[in-house]
Amino acid sequence: MTHAHDAHPERTLAAAACALTWETASPQAQASIKRLFLDWVGSALAGASSEPVRLLEEVLEGDRGVTDGAPIPGPSGRTATLVTTLAAASPLTASLVNAAASHVVEMDDLHNASIYHPATCVFPALLAAAEAAAATPTRFLAAAVAGYEVSIRIGEALGPEHYVYFHTTGTAGTFGAAVAVGHLLGLTEQQMLWAMGNAATQAAGLWQFLVEGSMSKQLHTAKAAYNGALAAYLAQIGFTGPEHALCGERGLLPATTPAGALLGGNGYSEALKREQKERLLAGIRRGDHASNGGVSSAREEATGAAFADFKTPTVSIKYHASCRHTHPPVDALLAIMREHHLQADDLRAIRAHLYTGGYERLKDVIPSTPWAAKFNVPFCMAQAALLGHLTLDAFSEKSLTDPRIQQLMERVTLLVDKSLDEVYPRFWPARVEVETTGGDTYEYRIDTPKGDPENPVTDEELDAKFLSLTSGPLPGDGPERLLLKLRDLESLADMTQLFAGVGGAVSPPRGAARPARLSSGDRGRGGRA
Repeated sequence: MTHAHDAHPERTLAAAACALTWETASPQAQASIKRLFLDWVGSALAGASSEPVRLLEEVLEGDRGVTDGAPIPGPSGRTATLVTTLAAASPLTASLVNAAASHVVEMDDLHNASIYHPATCVFPALLAAAEAAAATPTRFLAAAVAGYEVSIRIGEALGPEHYVYFHTTGTAGTFGAAVAVGHLLGLTEQQMLWAMGNAATQAAGLWQFLVEGSMSKQLHTAKAAYNGALAAYLAQIGFTGPEHALCGERGLLPATTPAGALLGGNGYSEALKREQKERLLAGIRRGDHASNGGVSSAREEATGAAFADFKTPTVSIKYHASCRHTHPPVDALLAIMREHHLQADDLRAIRAHLYTGGYERLKDVIPSTPWAAKFNVPFCMAQAALLGHLTLDAFSEKSLTDPRIQQLMERVTLLVDKSLDEVYPRFWPARVEVETTGGDTYEYRIDTPKGDPENPVTDEELDAKFLSLTSGPLPGDGPERLLLKLRDLESLADMTQLFAGVGGAVSPPRGAARPARLSSGDRGRGGRA
């Protein structure tokens, strides 16, 4: 059955976002978004005092939303919290700084199929808006689900080819921030459409920084959150935006996917249009309330669109403090070592086979700094063999010259296995072969590394991760008190209470982040996740 909304997917997405309420979100989406928010807070605090964030704040010092020592309030007359100092700032400033901080230690969430980190764009903008509006936790959480659902679909429509040149977190993430903040502000369907249109025209994030080893990755998330929030606030007061900003003739999809002129394509074909629209509208019910047993919200009745299948529960939580492309080979190696009771000294040769996307993105990264080591497969596999789990402490200046790590790295060979491409990006697989000093050979393939929904991080493991990330930045029992609040978020009167009573200045994280350096010969087109 063809619906009128199919001809205008942007409006359908806006309509579904506006229709969503906390009550209409699936139980799985409700449970997932609370876990994802807890996970994001830990990542944001862990990266709060890193060098890229410090430099960003230095530039903002004269224009950070403070006048005569007092923060400038947001449109609601209130302020938001900077995770860097737990001090007050304007909502837009908090969106920008907190988004940069949460992408530093490489522990923020990831959605496989869209190759996109939703939390680091959605939550910074939304939390700042929610604090400024003194919004209730359920209002905040419903808006977060709306931001996740829309931006994940956009990321899937953009596809792996977009990711070759563009950091999808910077592009799709701008929509996530705009929709989430727009939902919290109670935008109408038309206003949400304007917000999405102006998010599209600000969406950016190029992978050239990877080749040159610069700090732009944090700027991508910072501007995605800031620009998305700005788009929503402007839409609220009547600032119009293009209504066909995704699929229009000069929209984001034809401009930044293979059919578009920007990438040297031969025209935006009807077949590609249909495929992209299918991805955008997947799991959205349009104009047929009977399929929901005749039950629909007042907002849904007004728009005729609603989410039926939720993608939020399909988001992965990172278990290791490294680039997500390193997790599959690390977990495959650990599985071999557990199954055959091997120690690091038993490993004579290791061959790590990756899908093409992961191989191309990581094959030339040099572990010259602790941050760069997070993107180097031999380093990550060596440390995992020694430690059993890659925490923040696995990446330090001292570890870069550790002779045991160096010896193990020399035994690792990184290879590409194009047969693994068949399931990427829905799954991020790896195949690892190990030869032991005793002459045995073992092999293991993994499609769902630890943290994927099919192989989830438990609540206990998530709590342990949070405490590990925040025990340095927060003083005393601050991590435990904040964890209790996050675990019982809906009991808070409003979101201004989240950081109340946590106290103290945020301390520098272990292994402060610096940009990765690639070999001078690398001129690849890939990126990192």
